[in-house]
Amino acid sequence: MKVTVCEMGDNEDNFIADWRELTAHLHQNESDLLLLPEMPFSKWIASEKEVNEESKIKSVAEHEKWMTRLDELSANHIVYSKPVIAGDRFLNTAFVYVKGRGHLKIHTKSFFPEEPLFWEETWFDHEEKKFELLEISGIKIGVLLCTEMWFTEYARQYGNQGIDILLCPRATGMSSVDRWIRCGQTLAIIGVEAGGSLSQ
Repeated sequence: MKVTVCEMGDNEDNFIADWRELTAHLHQNESDLLLLPEMPFSKWIASEKEVNEESKIKSVAEHEKWMTRLDELSANHIVYSKPVIAGDRFLNTAFVYVKGRGHLKIHTKSFFPEEPLFWEETWFDHEEKKFELLEISGIKIGVLLCTEMWFTEYARQYGNQGIDILLCPRATGMSSVDRWIRCGQTLAIIGVEAGGSLSQ
């Protein structure tokens, strides 16, 4: 399975330019699986410490608008996360879009930072912790959403389930990219040691 991982800008103009470049790349390289960043389709709302209900609604609407354009991307499987309003709860949930099947839920983010620019514990609600594999085209995938990468026991749990690919959507600044890459490499080793044939 050929996988594409990308970084995309938080600024709307930069994002549109990145989208065009990504579309061209996928067309040229015929990727099977695309990993998008964490909540990529609107401004990162958790940068503000004070919760704003209008911002929540706008973020959900922006993500739903871009969901209608996923078929522009020539990858059969697209993993992403998006904000979800479920009753009185505001969730950050990972999905995989499978062409011909639609959007399949993977899991909802369980661990949140609470620090400048990432006031996620304040903004988001929790669901029951579930780190279960999803099989697509014979490949077993799992997701750790950004901060969840630091909880290595879940990489081990995925490894025990026989995971093939661990996907880690992030919303972080460019200055910390190397640190996150090293973290991902560590998770891959943990998953393999636990029994997976892990790629990260």
